Amino acid sequence: MSRRSLEVLDPNPGSRSRAVFYYVYLACLFGANAVALMPARNFGQSGSNTLFTASWIGLGGFSILFLLGTIRRSPRTLIFSLVVGLYVVGSTMWSVAPSSSLIYGSLLAINILTAHLMAADLGVDKAMRMVGQTILALCIGGIVAYAAGFAQVYYFDIHGRPNILGGQPFRGFFVHKITAGLYASLGAVGAVFMLRGWRRLASLAVFALTVALTSSATGIALLLIAVGFSTVTYAALKRGMSRFAFFTTLTVAMGAAVALLTVNWTGLLGALGRDVTLTGRTDLWLFGIDTFAKRPVYGWGFNAYFDSPESLWLRVRVPAFQNYEVPHFHQSYIQTAVDLGLPAVLRVVGLLGYVLLRSYRLAIQTKSFAAGMIFAATLVMVVASMVMHVFLTNNHFVTFALFFFAYLVSGANSRSPGDSIARRPGASRNEGRAGTTPSDIFT
Repeated sequence: MSRRSLEVLDPNPGSRSRAVFYYVYLACLFGANAVALMPARNFGQSGSNTLFTASWIGLGGFSILFLLGTIRRSPRTLIFSLVVGLYVVGSTMWSVAPSSSLIYGSLLAINILTAHLMAADLGVDKAMRMVGQTILALCIGGIVAYAAGFAQVYYFDIHGRPNILGGQPFRGFFVHKITAGLYASLGAVGAVFMLRGWRRLASLAVFALTVALTSSATGIALLLIAVGFSTVTYAALKRGMSRFAFFTTLTVAMGAAVALLTVNWTGLLGALGRDVTLTGRTDLWLFGIDTFAKRPVYGWGFNAYFDSPESLWLRVRVPAFQNYEVPHFHQSYIQTAVDLGLPAVLRVVGLLGYVLLRSYRLAIQTKSFAAGMIFAATLVMVVASMVMHVFLTNNHFVTFALFFFAYLVSGANSRSPGDSIARRPGASRNEGRAGTTPSDIFT
């Protein structure tokens, strides 16, 4: 990490200490502390979580201390964060596993408050530069550790399948091989928007290698989708395409893609080595919908259902999971509906729509490729959420990013001078104001 990286805030010792804290917090949201402090021995087992829990307690304490110093900034997002956090923690009152809802709900509430803190402290460009640097550093570090035989970065597949390179599957400094693929895909979005020339190519190669080492079918699909979304959005922003024109074009294109996938669904799954149930996911989703229907308004309590005796029926109903301790329903909207009811799902969908609309408008108005990165990254998150549980959940970057991105595009800092693209050779005089150059993500 360079000295300039630590000066994403004001160049004084207090600001640098916050910058260091933000980098560490992001790395932990991606899973670095889980890998370091809970090394996986084999599938379904891990080391003691005492140090891991202590690390999050410590991070939460620092967040609160830093938050007290910025309590008057962005009061609207602070109030919103408190309301959402209190609602999640409050689900303890009707939870079927109150201790789980209290502990994990408190962690989520702190993550949401930290999203407010970082958004109040950073502009869009500085924030996305920090995210891009963290993902790239974790991917490079994971690849180096993998080459050195560092077992903590291995993924132990229950089916004993090697990766596509013939070696042990890889999770790197991320919690799981699927999340490694997702985060590498988000890193690829940053590379398309924030980098140029050899730096873009080199970083894309790192992210592609990360996904190849995981050999996650979901990760491979997300990487291709991420590069596609990013390239299309980047081109639209450079041409100044209006929101209406771009969203209409994107909707038609995505509709056509879905229709094409539907027609070739079986063949595509066969090529990826998956069955029509997506390794039991579709059966799991149906069970999740039935579970939600029993408590549609308030849900079963945050992160509570799978810690309750009710979930034991799942192993009877879904044979594919009889020898597997299912942690969630592997789909964001179904899991959120089970945890917190339909109102929470509507809030999540509303936030996603808000981020997409505001980030694209911000990118057009300020010619900010960092805002464009938020837009494309959110699209990738939406796709991932259909087959992964990425929100609402504690200590997960995507859940954090949902609030972080919303706060960034809504705040006054989103129009700071550093958010504009610097003029590049050959660019028109009106393309951007002086500010942080796209390639600064590496400096």
